Order: sequence, then structure tokens, then C-alpha cells
Amino acid sequence: MNKLLTLRHRLFLPLLCFLVLSGKLSGATQQERITLNLKDASITQFFKEIENRTTYKFFYKDSQVENAPLISVDATNKTLVEVLNVVF
Repeated sequence: MNKLLTLRHRLFLPLLCFLVLSGKLSGATQQERITLNLKDASITQFFKEIENRTTYKFFYKDSQVENAPLISVDATNKTLVEVLNVVF
């Protein structure tokens, strides 16, 4: 459990910086909705799926995500913020 918390903290800060600095979470873009269904996917696969469905890009070091637990998410017609809140 502590390993998971540490991992979430390590991933949260770069993700938060990305979202804040991108300036994309205002106006109409914030209302952009996506559908994403993944079961036992890696964090890199999760990021790639979001990149394929939106204009967002994720930047991270492989060492930051190599030990991340697998992700399962079932989101239909949700904003990116809602999807990220489910995972993180």
C-alpha cells in the first residue's frame, strides 16, 4: 500500500504541472468528453489512449512509471479531469 501511495505522489506532481501549465483546461476544451475503457492496462498505455483521443500530450520519465500498478477504467462521455480523477 505504501508503494502505491508513493507512486501516486510521484505521478501526481508531474501530471498536475502538465495540466496547469498546458492551459488547456479552460473554456471549451475543458468540456471535451472522452470514452475510455481499459482493463489491467499499463500507465503508459493509459496515457497513449488519452493522447489518441484528445489534444493532450503526457511527458514523463520511464523510471517514473515502470513500477506503476495496472489501471482499469471504464469512463463513458467523461471530461479528461473526471477520467484522471478516477485513476489518480
